[in-house]
Amino acid sequence: MPNPMTKLMEGKRRRKRQSNEPVFPLGEEKINEIKEHMVEDEVEMMENLSNLTCVLGLMEWIKEDGSIKMEYFSKDILASLMTYTPAGEDQDFINHISEAATDCSDEAMAYPQTILDKHPETKLFGKQMKFFECMFKLSEEICISWQMYHGMADIHGIDVAKNSLGGHGDKFEMGKSAWIEVFKLSPHSLQFVDDFFWTPRVNC
Repeated sequence: MPNPMTKLMEGKRRRKRQSNEPVFPLGEEKINEIKEHMVEDEVEMMENLSNLTCVLGLMEWIKEDGSIKMEYFSKDILASLMTYTPAGEDQDFINHISEAATDCSDEAMAYPQTILDKHPETKLFGKQMKFFECMFKLSEEICISWQMYHGMADIHGIDVAKNSLGGHGDKFEMGKSAWIEVFKLSPHSLQFVDDFFWTPRVNC
């Protein structure tokens, strides 16, 4: 059965709305408090943006004008940065990351500025945010594919680049497809172990 008090309160609120009276009016003191907090939030946001500019500049990810420093994602620079990493030994991996940066830059630059202008944060760093959001997503996908390709070789003894098992795409895509097939054909106990090692984290 419906609660009579609920209906009574709904009717009261409806009558107030129809008469242009606020349901929960705010006093002048509360309104001034809200104004103060909004000013503080604005100042904090500008400070955060200033800090972000400094950090991205020190990381050499953006130029002085705020644009993405695409030179950082060139194949030569990436190779030097990943010299002592397993992925850095695979030129195909470096090529994929560099090409992903170009694709993400094109996507970010194509995003309408009129949409980004609606908020100070996205007005200043909207395209950069779109770039890094795309870049982190593609980097993770490439890294997972790289792991699966090398997993087929190191764990199962099959280099899909030399011994094609079918599938499509480059060696990473074929490695991923092959790994998924091995997973689907594995006993549930092995699938559990596989999920434990591969699902929670990605390390290249």
